[in-house]
Amino acid sequence: MTLILLELFLSIVFILIGYLKGEIYFRGVGVGLIIAWVTSFIAYLFKRLNNKTMNNEK
Repeated sequence: MTLILLELFLSIVFILIGYLKGEIYFRGVGVGLIIAWVTSFIAYLFKRLNNKTMNNEK
C-alpha cells in the first residue's frame, strides 16, 4: 500500500513541476507514474477481493 501512495504522490509532484516549468518531460514522467499507480491499485484491489473470497470459502 505504501508503494501505491508513493506513486500517487510522485505523479502529482512531477505533473505539477512539468506544468510550472513548462517541460513536457516531467509531465510525461507524471503520466507514466499515474499509469503505474492505477495498475498497482487495481492489482491491490483484486488481491484484497481474492483474499476475502478465499477466507469466506474455508
